[in-house]
Amino acid sequence: MPTSSPPPPSTPAPPAPPVALRAVPVALTSLAWLSLVGARAFPQIGEALVGLAVATWVPLGLAVIGARDERDRHPPAAIATLARRLVVVASPLGVASFTFPPGRFAAALASAWLVATLGVAAAGLARLARRGPRPIEETAIDVGQLYLPVGAAWLVASRGALEPLGFHEPIVLYTSAHFHFAGFAAPVIAGLLGRDLGVSAAPGAARRRGAGTAVRRAHALATLVVLAGVPLVAAGITLSRRLESPAALLLGAGMLVISALLALAGLRRLLGRAAVPEGARGSLRARLSGALLIVASLSLVGSMNLAVAFALTGSAGRGAGPSRGLISYSAMATYHGVANAIGFAGCALLAYALAAPERHATRGEAGPVE
Repeated sequence: MPTSSPPPPSTPAPPAPPVALRAVPVALTSLAWLSLVGARAFPQIGEALVGLAVATWVPLGLAVIGARDERDRHPPAAIATLARRLVVVASPLGVASFTFPPGRFAAALASAWLVATLGVAAAGLARLARRGPRPIEETAIDVGQLYLPVGAAWLVASRGALEPLGFHEPIVLYTSAHFHFAGFAAPVIAGLLGRDLGVSAAPGAARRRGAGTAVRRAHALATLVVLAGVPLVAAGITLSRRLESPAALLLGAGMLVISALLALAGLRRLLGRAAVPEGARGSLRARLSGALLIVASLSLVGSMNLAVAFALTGSAGRGAGPSRGLISYSAMATYHGVANAIGFAGCALLAYALAAPERHATRGEAGPVE
């Protein structure tokens, strides 16, 4: 009686390069950014912070979320790999745009960054289309990538001395900052936080990682609020003062819940109870990442309180001159901007670069984990 031969063994997927290896180009552009800061190439602190996002935080965030893409042989991984390579090339050009006076040449340099971010958005859209809207933490990462080109487009407008929709500087620059940090960094960090807490893992595993029912619901609700709040705040400033204040309150509330969950994740890492990569649990690397998450949490509380006050006092406007409200643009850039860019986004992304959380496939997801 003939017997069927056993199927050939599948070729194991190659291990993904560590985040540290992916971060080498990020380190180089970060050094270039630091040298420009030392040379006082950024006339305003807002320009320095957007330059920091272009040079460091966006490439680092992509390195963290794509740390295991090589395991996935599906099209989204190929698009993501191409997008990351475009970002590596375009990031120095985007930073260099700040070294020239606003005009056509500076806008042309910034346009390279816009093209790269469109690739990032395509990667996010491909992931979302293949997987669907669940789990929420992966959708947050995808939507963050989709928001990024909006910030890049406003950067092109700022470097080109354009006035889109009648807005003047510094509003044009700060809108770019809003979509680089609140639009890209915040959703990506919310997504990585969900992976860290295991909000979509099996119930038993989720509870062991700190994600009981209350934590899972809080994370899901806060993430949805953040994803909706980012464009609503921008629309409120652009279209209606009546929309601006409730949108700012909504976004602030969501971010404060994310802040509390970051503190929880940081404490678990400090206590050696987090699900970090093999060999990292209880290590100095894991504990340092936990401390960074707590700093990110505290920074977010301060920055969001200031952002809500800025919106509620009518301080935002169409630009061209001092702010009309109680809080000036320069104060927002100095305090809110630095707390958000370095304290929150920087510390959280560095924490997850040190010990990236595992992504777990959930029911309804087919194929390899990205």
